[in-house]
Amino acid sequence: MNSVVDTSRVDKLRWVMVMAMILVGMTSAYLNAISAYIGPFMEKGWDPTIVVVAFSVMTFMSLPGSIVGGAVKAKFGNKLVLKLGGLGFALTCVATTFVTGPWGYVVLMGGVAPFFVYCVYVVQMANVGELFPDKRGMATGIFVAGIAVASALVLPLTEWMTRNMDAMMTIAVSGIVYGGFTLLMGFIMIDAPANYKPKGWEPKEYEILDESVAAEGTGVVDLKWNKVLMKPSFWMIFIGSVGLGIMSSGLYSNFIGMASNLLSISDAKAAWLYSLFTLVTGASGIVIGLVSDKLTGPTKALALAFVLTTAAIALFCGAGGNSLPLYIVFLVVAGIAMGSIQTLTPPIIMNAWGNKYFGITYGIMLTSMTVASFIGAQFSVRYSPVTFLWIAAACLLAGGVLIFLATFVLNKELGKKIF
Repeated sequence: MNSVVDTSRVDKLRWVMVMAMILVGMTSAYLNAISAYIGPFMEKGWDPTIVVVAFSVMTFMSLPGSIVGGAVKAKFGNKLVLKLGGLGFALTCVATTFVTGPWGYVVLMGGVAPFFVYCVYVVQMANVGELFPDKRGMATGIFVAGIAVASALVLPLTEWMTRNMDAMMTIAVSGIVYGGFTLLMGFIMIDAPANYKPKGWEPKEYEILDESVAAEGTGVVDLKWNKVLMKPSFWMIFIGSVGLGIMSSGLYSNFIGMASNLLSISDAKAAWLYSLFTLVTGASGIVIGLVSDKLTGPTKALALAFVLTTAAIALFCGAGGNSLPLYIVFLVVAGIAMGSIQTLTPPIIMNAWGNKYFGITYGIMLTSMTVASFIGAQFSVRYSPVTFLWIAAACLLAGGVLIFLATFVLNKELGKKIF
């Protein structure tokens, strides 16, 4: 006899948990506030060229952090990851106050602290996705947008703190507050029960494509990461994501120089364009999540964002590569594409290969951006801005086509028309 699980409490509080996970995301937002410390550290006599190495080291911690966090989640659940991650982050920040040189800062705040943050981040994503099987794209989009807002708020707050107290004291207080909240959420967070179905919602009945392959229920099983890596669809999405990563890493690494060169504007105006780009990246997740849930599905929505960005680049470069209005159009569309990949990659992974091993699979998928960062950053400084954008357009178009084709490969692998 099957027992019925009462999910009324989860139904009522799942949106509260999204807000809570956004607040937990203040830890990751804080890591991006390193620039607030450069001035105070220079006053200590620290070499700023060494301090900023912490930014580079952070990007490499996504893989070990995500894999370890995902492995702990799979074995012990979400709550333990938050407890360990929050405690580890807080202790790392406190330990940083004892370093006497920039390299100690790089090791702790560039390496150790991001490791704990990435452990937590995959659980944040997983928790939101598990609580919203019915609105996975929209809920993830709101989460991504919330993190963007948090990032916008944390930097000026940190800068204000450094003006009113010692930089090392700011690091300690920030670490204790953000890490402490994460630790607290590890005790009180709400997990979705196995096979959770919100009240009034039933999983969609998918068209059967292959009876011998199709799994029971929704057609999704919890597939271990090593088996996922044997799926052609995974690598199609991975390589397709590199296409977007080449453009985004080139933009991020040389944004002001590129915009100033193309448009003959001041660095200050270029900085405002950067703010527009980051704002659209965060806010667009909500819209693209809704489009994915209601109309296209995540793979097609992601492919569409890639193709539209290709068209925006072609329009700008084809018109001479110096029009401010057309460059703004490009930045808005490119921001939507960036928001799309942050919002839709988690639902793709969960819908295709389940929730249990999501963290490890997602961590490996994230390395597509690390691979792309080596290519895009180099291209952006080795070629003229217009040439770089044409290369980015070609990579985006190829990536979009590959991800669109992955839709059909995924359905074939699952034996059901899920995507």
